[in-house]
Amino acid sequence: MASLNKVFLLGNLTRAPEVRRTARGASLCTLGLAVSRRLAQAGGQPREETCFVEIEVWGAQAESCGQHLTTGAPVLVEGYLHLDRWDDRRTGARMSRLVVRAERVSLGGRGTCRGRRGNGDG
Repeated sequence: MASLNKVFLLGNLTRAPEVRRTARGASLCTLGLAVSRRLAQAGGQPREETCFVEIEVWGAQAESCGQHLTTGAPVLVEGYLHLDRWDDRRTGARMSRLVVRAERVSLGGRGTCRGRRGNGDG
């Protein structure tokens, strides 16, 4: 069976980018993105629905995003869904969360966060 895992999101950053290095030395930038869409209610009144999405950017592109992006900036993200899994240190419970791993981040029409695309294996 064929499958496809591709995501395109256009929204605004909800917080300043956070750049850090992993234990293996890879750069990781995490972004919060708010993506809104307009819906019509039963009476015809428009309603806005907002989805908040966690984004991970890896490698040199992560460093560039950390330098050039600011809270509220419009951003276009192209990437794929990734399921993070880990054991909670406190309780030992198995945890998981769905994130978007960015392959390309464009700065609201002003260009792209430059750098070799990382695959998140850092």
